Amino acid sequence: MKNVFLIGLLGSIAIAASGQIKQSPANLTFSKTGVTRSSHFITRVKPVVLRNFERSYGHVSNETWFELENGFAARFNANNIDYLVAYDKKGVWLHTIKTYGENELLPNIRHIVKSSYYDYNISFVQEIEKPRDTFTYIVHLAGKTKLINLRIYNGEMEEWQRFEKSD
Repeated sequence: MKNVFLIGLLGSIAIAASGQIKQSPANLTFSKTGVTRSSHFITRVKPVVLRNFERSYGHVSNETWFELENGFAARFNANNIDYLVAYDKKGVWLHTIKTYGENELLPNIRHIVKSSYYDYNISFVQEIEKPRDTFTYIVHLAGKTKLINLRIYNGEMEEWQRFEKSD
């Protein structure tokens, strides 16, 4: 159970990097995961943010919006991939974080990981895309006694974090 908690905690690191979620007025509908799309909330988001989201993700209708300190983020699932897309208040796209399983990982990235960590299972992957930057992959591995997070950027792999499993 502690391992599941630790993996969930590590997965939330990426969300925390997006900024702090602000408190919002009582007229919005909240769930445990954020603000669902409603006419009250959409009037708070600048139209340029929604236009840019629609331009890239027009096929999505199940997103949940979060108000961040300096902008907005939308979270949704499409084709078994969880997305977190962040924009500043002017509607400029900041980054996209995709979270998915081993089956969706690019074969060349999977090969890089498995050739060095063949005794580990890939728990999940976070793919981070930023404007004018190459993709960064955070690959979460689980072994018999260790949890390892790898960072792959520009074709280079580094062991970013290592944890001992608890019983």
